[in-house]
Amino acid sequence: MLFRFDRYSLFVSASTLLILFSCNRKPETNPLVPIIDFVPKFTIATSNGLGGTISDSQNNVESGQTVKITAKADQHYQLKGWTGDCGSFSKDDLEITITASNNCQVRAEFEKISYSIKAISKGGGVV
Repeated sequence: MLFRFDRYSLFVSASTLLILFSCNRKPETNPLVPIIDFVPKFTIATSNGLGGTISDSQNNVESGQTVKITAKADQHYQLKGWTGDCGSFSKDDLEITITASNNCQVRAEFEKISYSIKAISKGGGVV
């Protein structure tokens, strides 16, 4: 059996190979389609005891974002300490910074200030 090739059959063979190779290409990423990265979001819940207030809870805080929480004692009260699972903080700090890494809660506890009164009598009286 003899094969005869002319210009037409050579063109058809070349274009058939081109189509075959084109169909086997891996698809490329479409640069027009945005890549959406999932960034976890958390809630930092706040509460306070009697004798003061604390900043409102923070919702939808992105992972790694810092949040400042402030405690304010009422008159004749002072901050006793911070409680919760957002970290440990000094009772001397009325403003704390929390870096969001999970849902957590923080509470400000207050206490009455104790005052000492010293009475002194003048002129021979008794107090």
